[in-house]
Amino acid sequence: LAVPYEWRWGEWEPYEHYGYPDYPDVNLRTGAEQLARFLSMHAGGGSYQGTQIVSEASVEEMNTAQYPDLDPEQGLIWYGWKLDGETYLGHNGSDYGSSTEMGVRSDGLGFVILMNGEGDGSILPSIERAMIEAAEGL
Repeated sequence: LAVPYEWRWGEWEPYEHYGYPDYPDVNLRTGAEQLARFLSMHAGGGSYQGTQIVSEASVEEMNTAQYPDLDPEQGLIWYGWKLDGETYLGHNGSDYGSSTEMGVRSDGLGFVILMNGEGDGSILPSIERAMIEAAEGL
């Protein structure tokens, strides 16, 4: 497991590993490649490499706003946001020493970011843009 870090007083300070009594609603422990497979499965309507893992109806339900009057972008775990005019569906999280985000747009292009440092509001969108630009160039 990567050591989580915090930028403090001009240098990176490591946190010790920690947990919560309400695990597993936080502290998902996975790798970028595994999470990218999950994102690919979700973007593929629940199918990954020809195998249906989750029903298309379940994926649609995950993407559907559950309480649209309260929040029209929040599905089951998944939510939508705009980045440079494009809509993405995904999920993010952060905690002491970590920032994460995964998202996919309607054409299936997506990204997974797992950082062992706390990102401010501009770091993740900058990384997302760079990853999207690189992927569009492939």
